[in-house]
Amino acid sequence: MTDSEFKICCAVQRHRTLGRILAATGYKSYDELQDQFSYYALDFDGFDPKPDAVISLTRQAQEEYAAHKRSFLKELREWATLAIALYGAVTATIALVVR
Repeated sequence: MTDSEFKICCAVQRHRTLGRILAATGYKSYDELQDQFSYYALDFDGFDPKPDAVISLTRQAQEEYAAHKRSFLKELREWATLAIALYGAVTATIALVVR
C-alpha cells in the first residue's frame, strides 16, 4: 500500500462521508480517489457519489490497510527499542568514563 492509498484509507476510516473525505485528502472527486488505487478499494452507498454519500473500504482495502498499519507500528517499536538501547549504551559509557 502506497502512502497516498494509506492517507485515503485513514480519511475514509475517520470521516466516512465523501465530502469530508475529499476535503481531508485534497482530491476533487470520487473518481480521483478511486484512481489512486490499482483496484476498486472504495464502496459507496447509493447510485451516485454525492457529498453526503457514506464511503467504505472494500474487504481487500481493509486487509491491506490493517497490514500496513501493523507494519508501521512494528517498525516504530523497533526504532524506539534502538533509541533506548543507544541511550543506555551512551549513558553507560559516560558513567564508566566519569568514574
